[in-house]
Amino acid sequence: MPSSHDFNPITAAGYQDLQSKIATLEADRPEKIAILAEARAHGDLSENAE
Repeated sequence: MPSSHDFNPITAAGYQDLQSKIATLEADRPEKIAILAEARAHGDLSENAE
């Protein structure tokens, strides 16, 4: 059972850094989805696909 000692506080700067990383990932997502869809259309989802 978690206790109050298990809480990991975060600084304002750390929070901003995480928010920035999330925004970057969300911005990149549509492009990655399109790349995956194209690979899937070609039937190639292997890790080493070119």
